[in-house]
Amino acid sequence: MFHVRRSPAHALSVAVYLYEPGDGGLDRVAILLANHLLHRGVRVELWMARTDGPTAHLIDPALTVRRIPAPGGNRRLAMIAQWPALVRLVRRHRPDILYSAGNQSNMLVALAALGTMTQAVARISNPIQRPGSDGLAARARLLRFRAIARLSALTIVMGEHDRALLADSGPVRLLPRPTVTPIMDQARAARLPRDPAAPVRLLMVGRWPRKRIRQRPSKRWPGSPISTGS
Repeated sequence: MFHVRRSPAHALSVAVYLYEPGDGGLDRVAILLANHLLHRGVRVELWMARTDGPTAHLIDPALTVRRIPAPGGNRRLAMIAQWPALVRLVRRHRPDILYSAGNQSNMLVALAALGTMTQAVARISNPIQRPGSDGLAARARLLRFRAIARLSALTIVMGEHDRALLADSGPVRLLPRPTVTPIMDQARAARLPRDPAAPVRLLMVGRWPRKRIRQRPSKRWPGSPISTGS
């Protein structure tokens, strides 16, 4: 699974912040990114509140992992309480880049790097404007993401629409989801327009994390059936 590391090509240092190695795609991507940087010869560390979890086995044994103290209970509140410890860690180890694994940690990472030479990199891991969302909550969500983009040295998004929403808020780079392949784009371009009178059908393919299954059905799609296969 793990590869032989290349000799360091430059002195760049990166700290990847991930709350814990959970069972979501966000956690998996952050760990694999840290592994990849390590194999490329970059000085990289993984900073986490908890080191045990479903994807912990993916962490390269040669990767430096640092624990950031966090209280128990609600994850979002625990991450807010981590801010002083994360600030101290940034100032002590002074990484060139502090990379946020996803939405929940973007503001935390941006604020921890303020006033230092460390550059915060935010990753927008979900669409900024959710389907069907509107009103004050949607506006507040957009303002929060724009504030993150202004505070961060770079914001990574996965869609053209998100990049347009943040165009005037700071440097933004598009990194499409790896699951969107050229073949899928070709199929979408060749698809015939849908008959407005026809019923709407939605097919979702992918891995459904256990924590998501425990959540209540969407208010917009109450009682939506979930089909799982092997």
